[in-house]
Amino acid sequence: MSVRADEDGGVAWLSLATVALLIALMVTMPACIQFNRTMFELNQHLAVAVEPVVAVLMIVPKPIRTGFRNLLRNLRYGDVVVNQWLQGKPRLARDDLARWAINSTLGIAGIFDPATQFGLPAHDEDFGQTLAVWGFPQGSYIVLPLIGPATVRDGVGFGISFVTDPNFWYSEPIVNNTLRILSYVNQIEQAQEGINQLADEAADPYTFVKEAYLQRRLFLIYDGKPPTQAIEGLDDLDDLDHLEDAAPGAVAEPEDGPPEGLDALPGLDDVEGGM
Repeated sequence: MSVRADEDGGVAWLSLATVALLIALMVTMPACIQFNRTMFELNQHLAVAVEPVVAVLMIVPKPIRTGFRNLLRNLRYGDVVVNQWLQGKPRLARDDLARWAINSTLGIAGIFDPATQFGLPAHDEDFGQTLAVWGFPQGSYIVLPLIGPATVRDGVGFGISFVTDPNFWYSEPIVNNTLRILSYVNQIEQAQEGINQLADEAADPYTFVKEAYLQRRLFLIYDGKPPTQAIEGLDDLDDLDHLEDAAPGAVAEPEDGPPEGLDALPGLDDVEGGM
């Protein structure tokens, strides 16, 4: 093996070790309101720092930006297929596999989205949702640098998704790092177009984003049909509590979208390159 290959592999495993450390901190460190608010403010400052880059990207015609988002989503869409199976939804897994195959070929590596026109819409599944279906408790709410809002369960799911990301196994650092940076900038752009505008108008932006994140995750876990008990349980979860939520089990595909304003909130996968 060449020295270059060893260096590239070292970078990949160092990245994995960083994620593992973050997860360990979430599991062992008591989540604290002050820590969360400090990280929230840090992420806000980071978002402001990349605004000039976002402004430049906004000059790019929207069809090109949409194609880039589609490409990033398609790269990670294998996670959706796997998690549909793990959650006991083989029909949706089959449909999502067909969607990925169509967009990867007819859609030119996912830049275009002909599968939606063929009646195969995109779904949003991840390992955090699968852990919820399997009965893992949600754990404390915590805000992480760059990643943003999370829970212990979602953090563990993020670590799994990080390893299954094709970008993790691609050893060319220039391409690898460029994709990650562009993915992060794209995430900021989407947030500015949606949730950040609403948060800026809220009396307490931190609380607004926290509640929006938890509601969106609950919506995704139950495929758009969360039970009343689970919704009421959100009121009992704060930065110092652990919500022992019931396992939702496999449920049917939702007919409606998430509540207005919540669909723009980036999930953990957006940091990795998923849309």
